[in-house]
Amino acid sequence: MAKKSFNAQQDKIALGKAITKLRTSKNISLRQMAQGINIPPSNLTYIEDGRNVPTADVYSRVIDYLKPTNKIQTQMDDLYMKIRHAPPPDVCNILIENKGLGERIKLLQNLSLSPEQLTSIEELFASFKK
Repeated sequence: MAKKSFNAQQDKIALGKAITKLRTSKNISLRQMAQGINIPPSNLTYIEDGRNVPTADVYSRVIDYLKPTNKIQTQMDDLYMKIRHAPPPDVCNILIENKGLGERIKLLQNLSLSPEQLTSIEELFASFKK
């Protein structure tokens, strides 16, 4: 059990470091960002240090404020999901906005999709934008 909490702590630290790196790469001070996402600077410090994990609402505001590339956001989302055991907020919003999608996703329960199957799903989803 201790190993699991150690990994969770590492993930919290990694997410905090990713946020810090993205913030500093955009030359945004901690205080500016805290004000921009409407949380106290001390709360942002705790998140960036890996002591706290952002709530879904705060995580959404971090993503909206910092506008990471798709690659970086995917890495951050992966950490967020591992820590929170929940999809990132933007995925939750898609499920809420598309009634019945969650039930269809449940059909995948206990399955492990192959890379080819994931590519097929990606192509299907992309076709909806056309």
